[in-house]
Amino acid sequence: MAYYKMQALPDLHGEGTKTTYPRMAGGRVVTTDELAERAGEESTFSAGEVKGILASVCKYLAWHLREGDRVKIDGLGIFSASLGLADDAEPEVPGVTRRNARSLRVRGVNLRVDKHLVNEMNRGLRLERSPYRPGRSSTRYTPEERLALAVEHLAAHPYLTVNDYRTFTGLCATPAREELRRWASTPGSGLRASGRGSHRVYVKE
Repeated sequence: MAYYKMQALPDLHGEGTKTTYPRMAGGRVVTTDELAERAGEESTFSAGEVKGILASVCKYLAWHLREGDRVKIDGLGIFSASLGLADDAEPEVPGVTRRNARSLRVRGVNLRVDKHLVNEMNRGLRLERSPYRPGRSSTRYTPEERLALAVEHLAAHPYLTVNDYRTFTGLCATPAREELRRWASTPGSGLRASGRGSHRVYVKE
């Protein structure tokens, strides 16, 4: 039995309507040892041999992704590397700055899941709505008061992250992220965005 919850999408257009979508809730982290033990029970390999095979697959998967290859594992999906800037590198601005290979890193791995895996998960799927209520953003500050806290933070620190903003405002992750983006695009707010994606931070305007 798996639990699910309905999570609201942010109201990006300020229309006052909320759309929700289902997502898995709870669950636990299943270890390599557990997977190897179960796979060993259904094959002629021992759990130790299964772990060794998995370690070898991971090693050569990393090698091929590093070489720019895409790796297809039947029943699992197609893997490819995702590049991004190093932590200390500023985004490239055409005509102003130029990034070279030394400023780039592999930031993650893309996975296009095999339909067989999805079909396998749907077989025997049993869901029940989670009894736990999702966390709610604090309302102890108004948006203007939260902006003042952000500006105050930037007076003492070089940048502001979404997690910083969440900590001192009490907002949940999505509302905090959306509100910071809104302030950054508002002239005269006192802050602006710097960087992209997971490296985006906010600095003094």
